[in-house]
Amino acid sequence: MMRDSNRYWIAAVILTAGVAATAAERTITIRDWTGRGFAPEVVAYDVPAAGAEKLRVAGPDGKALPVQLAPGAAKDRAILLFPADLPRDATVAYKVSDAGDAGPAEAGVKADGDALVLWN
Repeated sequence: MMRDSNRYWIAAVILTAGVAATAAERTITIRDWTGRGFAPEVVAYDVPAAGAEKLRVAGPDGKALPVQLAPGAAKDRAILLFPADLPRDATVAYKVSDAGDAGPAEAGVKADGDALVLWN
């Protein structure tokens, strides 16, 4: 017969495994409520700073998108930035995970004297 402490330990392992599995991939769903759609826009999504440099975003077609990180409002947070296209009256899902291929480096920022230069 299994002791209660063993049952709790097994339950804790199962719950921990479930949390770890769900932390590896998230879905960001964006819906157009305006009826006009949006051309590719930059989406900003708050994420934990720990491990943020490993995050990848895949578009609805499954292809990797370019991503950038910016500091978050708190030390332990970061802002994940990626381009999103939203057709009129549509709902689009983007997959965020810490596995897979990195998207193309299609955009960036660099200092040029007193100015910041954005490129894509």
